[in-house]
Amino acid sequence: MADFKPYTMQLIATPNGIKDLRGALKFSQDRARQCYSSLSTDEIAVEAYDPKLVDPENGRLVNSGHLSVFDHFHLTFNFNGLPKLGAMLFNNEPPYATSEKSARYTQMSGMEPRQKELYDKWMGILAPAIEQEGVLIGSKNREVRARKLAQENARYMTSAFTPTNMDYTISLRHLNEIRDKFERFIDSNSGSNDLVTQKLIGEVMIPYLNSGILEVFGVDKIKHKGCEGVRLFGEPIEERFGRDDFATNQSTSLACLAQAQRHRVLEYAITDGLQQGGSLDIEEGKFFIPPIVKYLGLEDEWLQDLAEVSSYDLPQVQLVMASGRGTIPHFNTMADERICGPAQLEIMVRTAELARKINKVSGVGVLDVPPCVDNACEKGGCPTGKNSLDRII
Repeated sequence: MADFKPYTMQLIATPNGIKDLRGALKFSQDRARQCYSSLSTDEIAVEAYDPKLVDPENGRLVNSGHLSVFDHFHLTFNFNGLPKLGAMLFNNEPPYATSEKSARYTQMSGMEPRQKELYDKWMGILAPAIEQEGVLIGSKNREVRARKLAQENARYMTSAFTPTNMDYTISLRHLNEIRDKFERFIDSNSGSNDLVTQKLIGEVMIPYLNSGILEVFGVDKIKHKGCEGVRLFGEPIEERFGRDDFATNQSTSLACLAQAQRHRVLEYAITDGLQQGGSLDIEEGKFFIPPIVKYLGLEDEWLQDLAEVSSYDLPQVQLVMASGRGTIPHFNTMADERICGPAQLEIMVRTAELARKINKVSGVGVLDVPPCVDNACEKGGCPTGKNSLDRII
């Protein structure tokens, strides 16, 4: 697989500008004291640091497993050059807040040279086709819209390890829980011959463990409670479609899954198909083919280019099987955002397919068409409107 430069982590912000572990522990101590002290917040704030309570090695809080007070101290940092699959790994470990550079709206950088050639090739094919071939994109800013829609399809040609930039906010507790999960994953998979696993360990997990942020804010005794491992990977689940919740298994490209998992109240996990070259034996094939490519009659050329990329790398367009579960109200929130004209087409179609499946089995009546079919659009910026599910981009 292609190699990329190691990513970096830069601390951006913490409460009160605190930059050391002792300050973070004192901040957590103050939150703990709220539970048991009769003093005011201001009086607690000027109390002395109490190692008997919050010492990272022998304090009562870490020894008793009372770790929730460490959730009050949040760190915001930037990942610069983080592999895309690494971003998916972190974005499947809630709770967090994240802002990731979009490959739909910005020009990707740091691509492997041959993949950059293919990206540019498909940009050259798709941008003018989208603009000129009668595809519904509206008349306003037509050239700009066509280019952005071409970008979101051309990026399918690139590696799931292509670097991205992302701001990420998590608590002191969760910073260390992720550390604990990564250490356990490495212990369990260090002997694996799987190239994807080894790249995740070497290019995502180890740089995190060796980061300056963990060097400062690492607390060995803060571990993830229970036996749950890295949440991006799991086993197929028993399908269920009830009136209150659902559980399903669905094929999806890696790029599409990266969007779905951002709905943090739903749970997703890759269950099969992550091997280099693709391993799924399903009717849809090993790679997602965008409808615009089919419309232009270029399926064979698309698949030939992807066969080349997948011979040495893991393209974002590769299909995997993923489990998904959540409550019906939370799914309805996702459907309102994703079954909508401005949404990327693949996730719109797959969300609508799942919605229809839920309705057919449970009869619960979740949203399975664009909201503007029955109500006036409140979002704007959508040229396809009620016909969004019929579009080809």
